[in-house]
Amino acid sequence: MGLSQADQIRLPLHRQTARRFKLMKRIVTLSLILAATLSLKSAQADEMAASNSAVAGASDTKHMGTAESASECNDMNAGEMVMMSSCLMPFGIMTGEAGKWMVGYQFTHEKMDGSLVGTDDISVSQILKQFPNAPTDMTMDMHMWMVMYAPTERLTLSAMIPYIRKEMNNVSVDGSRFVMRANGIGDLELRSGYLIFQTADKRHQLLLNGGIGVPTGSIDEEMDGFRVDYCMQPGSGTVSLQPGLTYLGQTTSWSWGADFKATVRLGRNDHNYRFGNRYESRAWIMRQLTSWLTISTGLNSAVWENIEGADPDLDLMMEQTTDPNLQGGKRLDASFGLTFCPGMACCHGGQCCSAGQKFLDGQQLFVEGRLPIIQSLDGPELENSWTINIAWQWMF
Repeated sequence: MGLSQADQIRLPLHRQTARRFKLMKRIVTLSLILAATLSLKSAQADEMAASNSAVAGASDTKHMGTAESASECNDMNAGEMVMMSSCLMPFGIMTGEAGKWMVGYQFTHEKMDGSLVGTDDISVSQILKQFPNAPTDMTMDMHMWMVMYAPTERLTLSAMIPYIRKEMNNVSVDGSRFVMRANGIGDLELRSGYLIFQTADKRHQLLLNGGIGVPTGSIDEEMDGFRVDYCMQPGSGTVSLQPGLTYLGQTTSWSWGADFKATVRLGRNDHNYRFGNRYESRAWIMRQLTSWLTISTGLNSAVWENIEGADPDLDLMMEQTTDPNLQGGKRLDASFGLTFCPGMACCHGGQCCSAGQKFLDGQQLFVEGRLPIIQSLDGPELENSWTINIAWQWMF
């Protein structure tokens, strides 16, 4: 049996995608090498600054009585500085703080516009030759609440639950347009992280992560009496396992890291399908500019599989979003962010300590934007245009 026209198009695209994702791996590796090099230089500069500060302090002891609070900050050893520099941690990560709680909120807005087959654009008119309807663009807003607790210095436990709102604009072959909307609570995530390795100065840490996704989100959302498409449902309908691994490195003013997370679906849901497994990784570098401001950049990659099975209430020939074999893909994003720590102040020697305002202690605000570098989709499938994350967390 000969290959269909779609299969003939996809074969070279998949080969091209494989080559490009090899390049992605090299980019991630090079970014980590760069981060490590910069951190070593920063560590050397920190040690030199600390040495100079000690010499200056010894020659000017008559002023020590007027700087008691600064002296307290200056007495921290390198390990304590790393442990306390939460302003150099990405959102949702907490280590070395036994007995501490963390609460957080994150807002995510994702915009999708246009469709791809592999890495190539495909127009709406081309899609309408295959389906009677075609999506033109889509937005997703997610509000996620998080609570985390560290019973020991090595173990953290967390729970996250989102509220999701989706809207997709569509056009029909006759030129008419319609909007599909759905919203609701998403799936609950229960996670744990365990510190399996750290150096004596606590500058390098490795965490083993585990989690489970609980199907609290709906897969029954309807509009005008018809069930909405797979990508519009707020839930998955299946339990999932979420293993992962996180590496953290940090000096006084730099941090870097990488992590990996898998979402492995277990069985099919009540509508005889399951979403494809998802694999995510990221690498980042953060630089503390002042006691209360940090900038960051990184790479974020994701691979997600096609849907297994099919919802009998969805006609797979109606639209690309109802075909379970047109849902998988791969993407690499570049991220740029700012972290604000209003509760921190700069003490003697440039080190960070509490600003003295108890209400602000432990609070952080994160702002991050993401832009796709490359996408390869098992389409036609809507492509990501940009994503923005705004998050707040409070550790106490």
